[in-house]
Amino acid sequence: MQCILCGKDHSKSGACMIISAMNKRWGKPENTKKRKINPKKATVPNKKHKSIKKEKRLAKLKLRQDAARKVKFTRTWSMPNSQTFKIKPIQQFIQAVLTDGIWIDPFVRNSVFKSKMTYTNDLNTKFEATHHIDALDFLKTFDDESIDGVLYDPPYSPRQIKECYDGIGRRVTQQDTQSSFWGNLKKEIARITKQNGKVISCGWQSGGIGKTLGFVLVEVLLVPHGGRHNDTIVTLEYKK
Repeated sequence: MQCILCGKDHSKSGACMIISAMNKRWGKPENTKKRKINPKKATVPNKKHKSIKKEKRLAKLKLRQDAARKVKFTRTWSMPNSQTFKIKPIQQFIQAVLTDGIWIDPFVRNSVFKSKMTYTNDLNTKFEATHHIDALDFLKTFDDESIDGVLYDPPYSPRQIKECYDGIGRRVTQQDTQSSFWGNLKKEIARITKQNGKVISCGWQSGGIGKTLGFVLVEVLLVPHGGRHNDTIVTLEYKK
């Protein structure tokens, strides 16, 4: 049979050279034939599987919402004070949650709760305390899960760390003002706190000791002071 383009018979010689050249330049024409689907290999959406995934997603969302609802938030204005525990709403908050047992304060200073602490620490020897060593070294003196509660009110910023060190004539190093300063303290607190033990943390943020170290946030007290003053934030956490 003759080719309508070149007039040659390609039954033995193969494809037409003209068609081959056209295909090479402009590409082969699209195959308009519908592909046959093998019913054995065809994938059908698994409605049951989708339903299970949706249920799991909703369950996780509900857990997060329940956890958020369980955290109690309180906001109370008060005048600022360099001695955190003399701020009235903070003092009342701590008094309400302190329990019996072994409690420690690694940065005691002139704390009004000093008499309720079993062990206290402060670098400055001017302040009465059971220990006068670095806070991290103080925490390392305790055995694993041996403490019922920790009152944690560290310096809130590198500037405050410098002020504390200046007060005892100690030079501040770069390592003293890095985030690891607080991170290492939190790890030690997590190590020594008993299961279901409490940690009351004060600062300018509500992170507390944290979920990654095995703590559950129970209550947050936010104390704004007005003007340019940072809010003081107090958190209560339990160790799982």
